[in-house]
Amino acid sequence: MKISFELIKEKQVVKGICGTCKKRKSRMVVVEETINPFNKNADGTVKNRREVYQSVHNRLMELVKKLSEEFVCSSCKKYI
Repeated sequence: MKISFELIKEKQVVKGICGTCKKRKSRMVVVEETINPFNKNADGTVKNRREVYQSVHNRLMELVKKLSEEFVCSSCKKYI
């Protein structure tokens, strides 16, 4: 028996100038979460669809903000 849960996925492209190589680059940020009985709030209640969407969106915005502040392209990241 296979149970599949609904996947909530949000993505955004962040463009910037790499701090290491000084080239214009873009990176895609993807955040995903499923709606399932194990996905719970801090108080122990199960998250509903709206709470999962809000959680995914908030995490995506945090990652985009962090990446925008200190932008490093993927090719330079492996040398750091």
